[in-house]
Amino acid sequence: MDGVELNKDQDLWLNISFMTKEASALLPKGHEMAWEQFQLRKQLIGESLQMPQDSPLQVEENLSDLLVKGEDFEYRFDKKSGHLKQMYSQGTKLLEDGPLFNVWRAPLANDIDPWNNGQHKNLQKTQEGLGRSRDNSWRTMGIDKLNYQVDAFQYTEMGEQGLEIRVEETARTATGLGGFSNHYIYHIDNNGTVQMHVESIAQGQLPNWLPRLGWQFRLPKELQTVSWFGRGPQENYPDRKTGYKFGNYQTTVDEMYVPYLIPQDFGNRSDVNRVKVENAAGAGLLIEGGLFNFSVHNYSTDHLERAMYAFQLQKANSVFLNIDQEVNGVGDTSLSTLREHRVLPGRYEFAIKITPVKAK
Repeated sequence: MDGVELNKDQDLWLNISFMTKEASALLPKGHEMAWEQFQLRKQLIGESLQMPQDSPLQVEENLSDLLVKGEDFEYRFDKKSGHLKQMYSQGTKLLEDGPLFNVWRAPLANDIDPWNNGQHKNLQKTQEGLGRSRDNSWRTMGIDKLNYQVDAFQYTEMGEQGLEIRVEETARTATGLGGFSNHYIYHIDNNGTVQMHVESIAQGQLPNWLPRLGWQFRLPKELQTVSWFGRGPQENYPDRKTGYKFGNYQTTVDEMYVPYLIPQDFGNRSDVNRVKVENAAGAGLLIEGGLFNFSVHNYSTDHLERAMYAFQLQKANSVFLNIDQEVNGVGDTSLSTLREHRVLPGRYEFAIKITPVKAK
């Protein structure tokens, strides 16, 4: 195509749009009536293509932490929790905790409404007096409060190839009768890029389906600018996404808030392959991978589910970034989430690349 520069390393999309040719009593000229998108080329996001730096990583270990230092970055792993507890780049803190394995969300209005759940004779266990709702069943089976245990934490220094860290984790439900066996492999190259690969295997007594399956990152509250490539610009869920275009979008954490009458989970974006959260200076985190879901909140999940009214919401001292391999659909009032949009317990593999973004 004449006059169009095509980068062979990026996604390539063909967008077709049908618009009104002339103004009418109802619609202005140029109003979009219909559209479709065709993906002509898919960007491959895999191992880092950066060349290793001359200076190898410095690794320091004590009873509680593993400290990883590079030329202008410093990461700390908590050996007790297995988490990448902190990330600093050029002296700026980019991560306060995470990634934390998570299958819970602040219940949607449809999750707490007994109308669409009354049709299910297999709600499994519920607590007496709390209604026949999906969230009652989820809470009764203990997936809202997972207990984490690190079974193994090992690392291998690889010289010019960086550092590999392996973590074996068990996340048990509050009942102790079910849970998830999670196997993490982190690879940190000498430039500070982190490749995270996770295998998660469901075990024991669990609900028929889960609210979500993913990982939550807790970021400094200064990281308020959000940009991504995926569906947008408004929130969309697996059963509420086909009317939203793929594209590059940018907004703020505040603008991602959706003021539902009852505080609940909000702001999911589907079919995303990269998201960046940064501060006013442009420093932040870039997360890339295959198609995933993400949401960013100024409120903790616990706070969202405890609040009864929007005016009760108070911003936390952190930003909460959810990166989810799967998210349960919304459903509707009279009909619960269709099977194809449910997150079924099982075996999942997930991989992302986490790159610190330097200030502009």
